[in-house]
Amino acid sequence: MTAGGTNTTSDFGFTNLGSIGDYVWLDANGDGVQDAGETGISGITVTLTYPDGTTATTTTDANGNYVFTGLAPGDYVVTVGSGPAGTALTTSGTDNVTLGVGEDYVAADFGFVPTGSIGDFVWNDLNGDGVQDAGETGISGVTVTLTYPDGTTATTTKDANGNYSFDNLPGGNYTVTVGSGPAGTNPSTPTTDNVVLTAGQTYTDADFGFTNLGSIGDYVWLDANGDGIQNDGNTGINGVTVTLTLPNGTTPNNRNCANNPITGLPVGRI
Repeated sequence: MTAGGTNTTSDFGFTNLGSIGDYVWLDANGDGVQDAGETGISGITVTLTYPDGTTATTTTDANGNYVFTGLAPGDYVVTVGSGPAGTALTTSGTDNVTLGVGEDYVAADFGFVPTGSIGDFVWNDLNGDGVQDAGETGISGVTVTLTYPDGTTATTTKDANGNYSFDNLPGGNYTVTVGSGPAGTNPSTPTTDNVVLTAGQTYTDADFGFTNLGSIGDYVWLDANGDGIQNDGNTGINGVTVTLTLPNGTTPNNRNCANNPITGLPVGRI
């Protein structure tokens, strides 16, 4: 600038800075909405990705609140970390925020719901009544399949005591299906259980019983003296048809022989 001149172009601008927050909470009913009485979760890590790709992290306070301050306008991404053990997200885990000049964005909220479980027992139903009676023990190694609300499936097998569990399940409609029992057994209960699991519920009634199959026999003979007793020397008669009527009224097993038991029979009045 020359002596006595005037410079009117040395200008400096400042913009108002904004912030992004604000809450991580325990979504007790799993509906993704902050309802009255649902409390915040402390100690949850939240990450902010800046427009230039750099990041910053913070943790929620004792009330579940958090905030990133001193933010210039631009496009940001907020990402929540893992919730407490035994919980699952009920909201999206990220929020894409276009922050305006001086804007305080307080809608980057994240909900976690307590997860539940479905189980629990496959047992040897000795009397075939479909009820877990005292002394009836579990069956190990039987496969159980869980169908999730979205149609995907998971499988597990019973432990040595016949117990099983599917854990970390959000609320929803599930189907539990038991596989085949040990050789020589038949189901004594329905083989599926449709479960409407509420948030955080532990469902322990998906139980399945198997009963041992039996046989009926055994001998048609020539009763030489007609006394109705199998005496020494009474011989069997081959080719005689024997019909068995099952408890459901069907007659699937016939035999044409002197000594051939009908096997694979469930408990019931034959």
